[in-house]
Amino acid sequence: MKNTTHKSFIFGDFDKDGTPNVDDKKPFDPKVRQLAQKDVLLTDELRALGKHNQSFKPHIMKFISHFKDYNTQYRIKGTFSTIGKLRRYHINEILDIGAVNIVAKNQSEVKAIAEKIKSNYRVIKYNDYYEKNIEGHPYYKAVHITILLDNKPLEIQIKTKGHSKLHEKTHPRYK
Repeated sequence: MKNTTHKSFIFGDFDKDGTPNVDDKKPFDPKVRQLAQKDVLLTDELRALGKHNQSFKPHIMKFISHFKDYNTQYRIKGTFSTIGKLRRYHINEILDIGAVNIVAKNQSEVKAIAEKIKSNYRVIKYNDYYEKNIEGHPYYKAVHITILLDNKPLEIQIKTKGHSKLHEKTHPRYK
């Protein structure tokens, strides 16, 4: 049997108690402390899932290279978060494994960026949350566009600087 050092960055430590969530009985309660296992053998399926998620990075970088004039950030969904979604969806239905956030100066620039994306990429999903509200989140404002780039879906979120800051403050910490 292969001995593998625990990779806490894969699963995270949401409550910051020093115990990776894969080993933590209560991952959101910082009062519960326990020692992490010294060695955890990641299954082949978990390794494959991590590798699958990381395969999105070159496509994200390719997309970002066309938007160098804007403040962009990206993320790749973690293995732990992907497993949560796999309980509800097939892997091919998860469209936000690779995601890019573009911060625009104002709402007209948000619209211009969205039009640029729509005219240069294959759009598979489009939601304008400046035009319509998300139920239960009336203050969330952004344009979400899911594109297909080299057969990889990428979720693009475009927000103004103000809405981006508001989103950072109000979005649940676990994400």
